[in-house]
Amino acid sequence: MDPLLRGKSLRFFVDEIFPFGDDRFRPSVNNLLFSARIIPDIKSKNLPPFFTRTINITADLLENSFYESMRSKLATNQDFRKDFDCRGSVVQGGYYEISVENVPPHVFNPRTIISGPELGELMKREIEGFEVIEDIFRGNIEDSPYKRDYKNLNKEILSPETGAQLLSKHSSFDKLDAMYLFCFNVGQGDSFLLLLPNGSTYLIDLNFVTNGNWNPQYYVCQIKHILHNFGLPQGHLKALVITHKHLDHIRGINAVTENFTVDYLLINMDYEHETNAVANLMEAATSIKQWVNVNDKMSIIEGACKLDITNPTHETRTKDKAPDINDSSIVMCVTYKNGRIYLTGDAGYPVLQSRLNANNHNNAILKVSHHGSITGTSDILLSKLAPTYAFISAGNSKRYRHPHQETLDCLKAQSSIHQVTISKHVKGTTCYKITGTRIYCQPLQNFSLGGCTRVYLNLFPELASQAPGW
Repeated sequence: MDPLLRGKSLRFFVDEIFPFGDDRFRPSVNNLLFSARIIPDIKSKNLPPFFTRTINITADLLENSFYESMRSKLATNQDFRKDFDCRGSVVQGGYYEISVENVPPHVFNPRTIISGPELGELMKREIEGFEVIEDIFRGNIEDSPYKRDYKNLNKEILSPETGAQLLSKHSSFDKLDAMYLFCFNVGQGDSFLLLLPNGSTYLIDLNFVTNGNWNPQYYVCQIKHILHNFGLPQGHLKALVITHKHLDHIRGINAVTENFTVDYLLINMDYEHETNAVANLMEAATSIKQWVNVNDKMSIIEGACKLDITNPTHETRTKDKAPDINDSSIVMCVTYKNGRIYLTGDAGYPVLQSRLNANNHNNAILKVSHHGSITGTSDILLSKLAPTYAFISAGNSKRYRHPHQETLDCLKAQSSIHQVTISKHVKGTTCYKITGTRIYCQPLQNFSLGGCTRVYLNLFPELASQAPGW
């Protein structure tokens, strides 16, 4: 029996809901299936991957607004049915307590589907080899025991405007020869280190997992080595950016606050997602002096660099406006001379198409949204941005199947893209060097997992002169 089912009740949070995505089924059936990643209500600061579980559900268990949001982001939108009522049993961010007597022992089995009466009979007729069980969520949602008003902490919460003004106070003297983006291979999640020419350092998300194993010190060691090799303080970061509050973007917070001083936390505080993981994030982040509530657009000027945060806005900052928390992601466009980086979080492509401006210089890196999910990329978006490089941060989970083949097909068809890098295939950290006139890409595989001993960043200037790459 699963260890989560050994007590009297199963207590958990629904952290994320995503498309089930099994191509064996007809689209009209497949598009009615979703999966929910749950976080058990246990005492753990980090919540490593082996603590989480996944449950398959049908669309009639979702909230109507959430289902409509998903319909708008999936390429096969025309195949979606809506001749049923959404019960609202499964709520993103919801907290549940269910008697173990009412939970089948195989509830987490990939071939088990929980369904409401509207679609249950359809699933039983159409899908062979799957067990369909009745809705166990309905009537069992509770108030989150981790609900907090973080805006009333004993610290000043800065608005986007004030935060941008303070973050823009910097030295314009260039300490580095270029702008650098380090893309860590953190499995099913995101983590990036952005180094600006003036020496400012931004850590964006932090899922410090290696090959499915919790390994925060490996990434702490990498970051310190990178900073050291560039002549920057090893224990200091200017800002930590949390794009949104899903577990696979925040679980490394304790490793960061215990090993680095951080001047600013950038996070959208308006979107409520009251899980135990978020409570741990906010508690650990109290050591960060300045918090910026990124609930609207803001622009930060760092010497020759400009960081434009274009999402969230008043249209996506809260659950009422954006039923799927992914669409509230902090979306950032970083410009250095004629080079550009698009950092997209997990936002859906309808949001990205309206928030990101075209790249006139054809010299850009696109962090492919949502780990290569079909919800985050479209032909229209790629044609508009015309990136030269694309990076996908994805793990090996068979549940997610990231990156989706439809996304890879879109990227392959985009003529501007010279190279697509998928983190799980590289098996290491990928570094992009943006000189302002061109972009270089180099996988860095010379960190040992045991000692994290070295990285040859001193070779960058020499290798950068070797066209077309390092």
